[in-house]
Amino acid sequence: LGTKQELLSLIEQGSNVVTNVEYELLSERGAGELGLISVPYAFRNWDEVRAFEQGEGFKQALLWLERERNLKVLCSWHYAPRHFFARRPVHNLSDLQNRTILTRSSALHSTFFEAFGAIPASLRFSENDLLEQGLDAIDNTVVGFHDNFFVKFRNKRWHAYLDSHNFATFAVVTSARAFNALPKASRDLLYGTCNQVGERIESSMPAREERLRQEMVAAGLGVSAPDPNASHLEEAFREQFLASPVTLGHFSYSRYLELMDQLQGSR
Repeated sequence: LGTKQELLSLIEQGSNVVTNVEYELLSERGAGELGLISVPYAFRNWDEVRAFEQGEGFKQALLWLERERNLKVLCSWHYAPRHFFARRPVHNLSDLQNRTILTRSSALHSTFFEAFGAIPASLRFSENDLLEQGLDAIDNTVVGFHDNFFVKFRNKRWHAYLDSHNFATFAVVTSARAFNALPKASRDLLYGTCNQVGERIESSMPAREERLRQEMVAAGLGVSAPDPNASHLEEAFREQFLASPVTLGHFSYSRYLELMDQLQGSR
């Protein structure tokens, strides 16, 4: 049917479509609060993500989307942490400077990579010459990297930097008008099914990721974790990110700072 942005446009226009999208795409359509869930290094675990989703600002943003954009979020799917997978070893963010990194197609993530000196790129997964085009690193989950890259490029040397810089969360979206016109029993069934699928994804993903990680390590994948002595780089990134002149739709920098203060207070 098209890209995720195109699918969202179809739903806004009244098409009875169901799709799953990253929350930053909903943020760019006016619900700025939702973009906070995709900000790198904002959360340290899934409990913090869930707590944010229960916040009043998040709930109000969902209501705004439904009222103003005809976009109804049925549920969230908590997929997996995102890491960096590179052609050379990575030990902290400075190792990614001046490297071309494949990431999601959103203003938020482009600004994220530019903040610490990397070069964001969005390429088609189906292209066979990704690396020949100068790609240095990939921003992805363990499963996404394995299925789309490691299997295809087994003859290449890869290194994983397992920093969990983002906890990939997807919104399942449909037409608000179509959904609200359904009988209550049908609405409850859709809610229940959506949440059941999300629970299965969340419960099964850790074991699947660990199995694939071990397989890739056995096949030659190098692995490194963030250097605890380089945590100041994350703070430097945040300062650069917040000072960026790029406008991220209706994304609120002040709300980002408030979120960080709340998280710091609860940790």
